[in-house]
Amino acid sequence: MLVVLLGNGLFAPLSALLALAWARTSNTPWKDLGFVRPASWLRTAVLGIAIGVVAKLLMKAVVMPLPGADPINRQYADIAGNLRAVPAMR
Repeated sequence: MLVVLLGNGLFAPLSALLALAWARTSNTPWKDLGFVRPASWLRTAVLGIAIGVVAKLLMKAVVMPLPGADPINRQYADIAGNLRAVPAMR
């Protein structure tokens, strides 16, 4: 377990790969790791989108004003409404 956690020190995906390697060598079923099919794909997608929208609104309305963040991203403000400029974005 310590080796898996230390994998984050090098780069984050290494911990995931180490955890999957450990699961394979220990013959741990995917179900025991939490990888199961959702009961309803539609419900899962709708719930995920709803949580994402609520999280975005909460961050924008409550969390970001606390440190005084600007509500407009000035770096990309000129692209708003300009679809021809989107392909040139980096």
